[in-house]
Amino acid sequence: MALQRGDLDLATARCEEGYEASARVRDAAYLFPYVLTGVRAHLARSGSTAAREWLERSGELIGERGIPGTLGCLEHARGLVHLHEGQTGKARDELARAAAFWQGRRRFWEGAAALLD
Repeated sequence: MALQRGDLDLATARCEEGYEASARVRDAAYLFPYVLTGVRAHLARSGSTAAREWLERSGELIGERGIPGTLGCLEHARGLVHLHEGQTGKARDELARAAAFWQGRRRFWEGAAALLD
């Protein structure tokens, strides 16, 4: 909600809280929704360097845990970073893979977001 209101500081702070809680127990089940929100907030707040750093940190936990229904957020987030950097071909490929992933998992909201992005 903070991101939607444009409160980028609060949005990134909430994502960091989610990351810290997950990192303490080396789990990612509750972290994956924060990955995209964090990337979006960092891109809007300070650009792709911060977004890439966030994606690397949070993505490490997602990848380490490997919960099948969460892995699509990484492609989706990479697509957003590529798009922000003007790498439209890479962005299109990542976002298409993310959309297919979410569709295969019947995750309508995430799939719609990937298609919109």
